[in-house]
Amino acid sequence: MLVGIVLRVANPNSRPVLAVPATSVVPARIARDTRVVPATQDVPDSPPRAGEKHTSRRSHFITALMLTAGVAILTGGIAFRMGDFHVETVLSGSMRPTASPGDLAITQGVPVNLVRVGDVVVFTPPDQTQPVMHRITSVTDGAITTKGDANSADDRWTIRLAGPTAYRLVAVVPFVGWLTQLERPALLLAGLLALLGIVRWLWKEVVAKRLNTRLQHQT
Repeated sequence: MLVGIVLRVANPNSRPVLAVPATSVVPARIARDTRVVPATQDVPDSPPRAGEKHTSRRSHFITALMLTAGVAILTGGIAFRMGDFHVETVLSGSMRPTASPGDLAITQGVPVNLVRVGDVVVFTPPDQTQPVMHRITSVTDGAITTKGDANSADDRWTIRLAGPTAYRLVAVVPFVGWLTQLERPALLLAGLLALLGIVRWLWKEVVAKRLNTRLQHQT
């Protein structure tokens, strides 16, 4: 809207002159952006990088490997004991070619009345303290004669197996007789691996929960 001011001059014969508008009201333009922007906006998580994926997979693999190795060794050790299996290191060559020095002999406990001629058993001769593993050549009223496969004649002694159980050879593993020295350390190592695997898995779960909680607080 325009508002004019009429001015009268000193000459009475002159016409009124419309003066310049004193005020001019013009609608103001709003330069400000009137779009509504939300106060908070969820930012999508960036996809994991290739290096992070590789590290995560490697970590999962190591944890699974530790758990698997520990459980496998523990399970094998328990089954070995429950089956009454035992291991002996072959010290002499009297049982060649069946077993040679340094081989690992695996024996199993069986009832004495089940041993037969041809079985290889572990026993302690009457005049010795060191166990011997030889083959049975005869059984007469509980009296047993033995012989090493590499020997040409029977042993000089006759034995009677003491107790209800005889330990009969079931398998020979070449060149690994030294493992008998690691029997207990192996079980301890298996338990340690299993424990470390469990602790590692629990720690990862705790860290993941803490990270999720922190992200939730930030959003």
